[in-house]
Amino acid sequence: MRFYHYTKARYALETLRTGHLKVATLKNLNDPFELLSLTFKTKEERGIQRKLKDFLERKVGLLCLSKSGREPVMWSHYADCHRGVVLAFDTGPEDIHEVTYRKTRKPHALDLTQNTVAQLEPLLLETLTTKASSWSYEQEWRKLIFEKDWIVKQLPNGDGSGTVSAPFYDFQKDMKLVEVILGPDCTTTPDAVKATLTAGGLSARVIKARRAFRSFSVVQDQTTKGGHPAPRSS
Repeated sequence: MRFYHYTKARYALETLRTGHLKVATLKNLNDPFELLSLTFKTKEERGIQRKLKDFLERKVGLLCLSKSGREPVMWSHYADCHRGVVLAFDTGPEDIHEVTYRKTRKPHALDLTQNTVAQLEPLLLETLTTKASSWSYEQEWRKLIFEKDWIVKQLPNGDGSGTVSAPFYDFQKDMKLVEVILGPDCTTTPDAVKATLTAGGLSARVIKARRAFRSFSVVQDQTTKGGHPAPRSS
């Protein structure tokens, strides 16, 4: 199965150099309803839900992938307004799950006289892979990365006040990098990407993308060396 990861150019180069993909922590995702796809009637039930959310945020992270590398809104939101890069991976189905999109939150009830942990356990995967239908353009699939598999690194804090811990994942364990797609407005050159791939001991096709002539999509530039021409219908 092929999946696409949208990112900024500088982060892509670091990923190619190290073989490590940054893990998205649940508490830092941009959806305010993350882990809240279920809705409960009582304050007690909602309190249990918040405890579950707090627990998952500490123990589980995600590699956020898409089934499409052509979606212009994804390029805008996650690849630096078309200045970034998309990394294409081939991977098996292990620990990777399709996101379900819903128009409304799903009602649920807990029996507070019984073990609530046992009742919530079968719902964990659903909780981790359900989002509002307004996010459906992402065509998202999620690879769950558990704390024991995190590679924790110290990164510069955004405000320049020091460093902050961030988890990464060695994608070479079970994912094969197959393409590096440079955005239409990306200033990083194919030669720079190829040099970084070599330094990281990786190999992949390097492709330059463009905005399609006849559709609202981002497609391969026909002049990309070593690649296949984009479809004429684009």
